[in-house]
Amino acid sequence: MAPASRDDWNTLEPPEVREPLDYCASFDIRREGQLSAGLIPECMEDKWFIYRDGDWLYLHRSWTGTLIYWLKLDFHAQSIVVSESWVNRESEQYSSTDTAYDRALVDYLIRGLLLKEQIPFPMPKMPGIRGLLFKLAGKAMMFQHSIMGSSNVPTRTVDDSNGG
Repeated sequence: MAPASRDDWNTLEPPEVREPLDYCASFDIRREGQLSAGLIPECMEDKWFIYRDGDWLYLHRSWTGTLIYWLKLDFHAQSIVVSESWVNRESEQYSSTDTAYDRALVDYLIRGLLLKEQIPFPMPKMPGIRGLLFKLAGKAMMFQHSIMGSSNVPTRTVDDSNGG
């Protein structure tokens, strides 16, 4: 199957309001094929469209075509290193403002979706009674489903005080 490309899905242009994500990661060069393959949604539950164009990896929400994350990849003899990363901060397109959570989510999208690693889904930290009610009401599963289209992956809480 051919790798995903921008032409495979309706997408929006990068937003004018953006923020450096400061996502740092390195992948074994042998994973290049998986990173380059991208991800084309096949059903409504598939919430992400991901493709590589040159040295950039683009992660769009599938329903809206909104570009949420984009990462510059540097290719070395033994590794692929993320050298630059951005997150959408156009409030009409993406309401998150938690950069630590965004770093954790983009890591999950790459490692969990593209590279098929078994890693826990990141949940935002919700302190106090709000967090307790969130868990007790089963909203954690609903949140995971809204981001990923499924809710059967173990979770971990992202603490914004340590960057995820």
